[in-house]
Amino acid sequence: MRTANRQITTLAIRDLGSLWNSLDLTKPEAARDALLRSTPILVARYGDVAATVAGDWYDDLRAKAPTGGRKPKAFSAALASTVAADQVQASVRFAAGHLFTDAPTGTRDVLEGAVQRFVLEPGRQTIATSVARDPWEARWARVPSGSACAFCLMLGSRGPVYASEESAGGMGDYHNHCYCTATPIWPNDELPEDYDPEALYTDYQAAAGVVGNTADTSAILSEMRQQLGVR
Repeated sequence: MRTANRQITTLAIRDLGSLWNSLDLTKPEAARDALLRSTPILVARYGDVAATVAGDWYDDLRAKAPTGGRKPKAFSAALASTVAADQVQASVRFAAGHLFTDAPTGTRDVLEGAVQRFVLEPGRQTIATSVARDPWEARWARVPSGSACAFCLMLGSRGPVYASEESAGGMGDYHNHCYCTATPIWPNDELPEDYDPEALYTDYQAAAGVVGNTADTSAILSEMRQQLGVR
């Protein structure tokens, strides 16, 4: 799934680059307006792909999950909608501020991160929504990528305990350039081979022990960055 997500976002960023290269940066208003028109279309195109891939992945994992002697009720993943155009445009307007400065390429830098996040959101929402609707007691975990930041490692340490987006709270928040994967887990199912929430929680506890205040999440994350050498 992580490989597929990277391939999808690579194509989206490629198309964003083609759009960017077509702009006349000496006319910032026109460049902004072109981005406002085209970026939501780009995000929707690849967001649809991400949702479809996530739905197929969900159904495949569910079919292979151990049943523990029970026959799970029939269910197919519910594909999430793509990010609304006005939400994408809000990010475009924010990023477009750089077009009116001496460093207009800052707009592209900001948009690349936003587009990556927007494109992957329907896939992540497909998993979270499907888990919430699945009659077979599904849960999901936030599985960090190999280069995950301290925030993502903290959320990954909680394991597969969430049954809905509402119960997950911050688990459903993803930052730009994040490749964490919302991963469904069923009863009697094994965790992904490269995912060890207990080890992640041990790292979190080590940082919390230095800080001495388990309520100070910001300080704990800062200590994790120092101890683990992550962002």
